Amino acid sequence: MAERPARKPRKPHSAQVVRTERLTPHMQRVVLGGEGLAEFTAGTRTDHYVKLLFGPEGVSYPEPFDMERIREEFPRDQWPVTRTYT
Repeated sequence: MAERPARKPRKPHSAQVVRTERLTPHMQRVVLGGEGLAEFTAGTRTDHYVKLLFGPEGVSYPEPFDMERIREEFPRDQWPVTRTYT
């Protein structure tokens, strides 16, 4: 079986929640903005998804954001919660 090529490391982008809107009981629209999205590109595919990381209130993370470092240095209850949006 052929080996899969290594994935290119993903660069995290920082954004602020501009607004949210409840579309249905199980669907939420989240509008993001801010300078941290200046280099964000969606690519050429017709369907996309993004993973958003929400840090617990009152928790600050060192810059640059590094999930591996957070997992090593912070207790699990201070890790960001991940949500996938399309």
